[in-house]
Amino acid sequence: MKRAMLLLVGVGLLLACSETNRNYVYKEAARFGYEDFPEKKELKGSSWEADSAMLFPTRLQMYDTLLAVLTPKEDKILHLVDVNSGKRVASQLSIGQGPNEVLYPGLVNMQKEIRLADLMASTVWTCGMQDFLQGNVENARKTALAHRTTGEIQMLGNHYIAPSYRDDFLFYVFDEDGSVVDSIGEYPEWKEVVTPMEKRAMYEFAFTTNADDRIAVCYNWASLIDILDDKGRLCHRLQGPQCFTSLFKEERNGRVVVAMSVKDNRWDAYVASVGCADGFWVSYSGQPEYAPDYEAGCRDLFSFGWDGSLRTHYHLDKAIGSFAVDEVNRKIYAVCEQPDVHIEEFGY
Repeated sequence: MKRAMLLLVGVGLLLACSETNRNYVYKEAARFGYEDFPEKKELKGSSWEADSAMLFPTRLQMYDTLLAVLTPKEDKILHLVDVNSGKRVASQLSIGQGPNEVLYPGLVNMQKEIRLADLMASTVWTCGMQDFLQGNVENARKTALAHRTTGEIQMLGNHYIAPSYRDDFLFYVFDEDGSVVDSIGEYPEWKEVVTPMEKRAMYEFAFTTNADDRIAVCYNWASLIDILDDKGRLCHRLQGPQCFTSLFKEERNGRVVVAMSVKDNRWDAYVASVGCADGFWVSYSGQPEYAPDYEAGCRDLFSFGWDGSLRTHYHLDKAIGSFAVDEVNRKIYAVCEQPDVHIEEFGY
């Protein structure tokens, strides 16, 4: 009898945990659902190719009507393609540690020139657009950041911004020489006490900026978006379209301490984001990791204004990873993994 009572208590606690982390509303959060978007569009994609094949694209970014494509498995890893003609107009840089080489590339949101982050070396590689197109990459400038970062690096006014991976603030802000000038942003407040490692795991995030004075922090494991100003102050908090926060528990394996997701209590939320001058786009999954029909990637894409306004819900016929938005031609270019890794095009 006593054992049965303990089992019932345990089950009750598990159910309570599951229910509360699927219904907890954050302070200052504006709740929304799928039905609250003023516009919904169903988008059908088609496979898109340049005039020559690019193997295993990983990241995309638009420069007006030029699509930048990262292909780390090719000899040249950064390509510019004219989307109007499909012509590849430049291919530069390689993987490595020598001149004109990077170790782990990521794209920085700058329109006037090509900026590539070497996320392994915590440096930013800057090259004028004409120099890049003409192959004069030896004129590029390298900026070493004062703190190592393995996350994305974006522009915020005349500064670089990158995740801190600390538990007391979200971002380091660097000047154009790479010196730290500020540390900004706060984690959301969870209703229970968690360790610093658990908090960092719960609130892992993707982010984008308007390259000026706004940051969208899109959490990977919680259905939550924070819009911050350039000082890291919370301007708007959006919670939806579902309501969940994934749970993580700190565990020790010998000398190694890690934060592991709690069984049956992790969902994929926001994955990839793109900032524009007047708003931002972000892909959303909403799938539990234990779902039998779990699918890598996202089929939902949302657009928001920097004032927190809901704009459009796009539902895609294929799951996507990294994506870029061509506002001139009203196209979305996205990396798809099915049936193999390629670039898909959606008209919106």
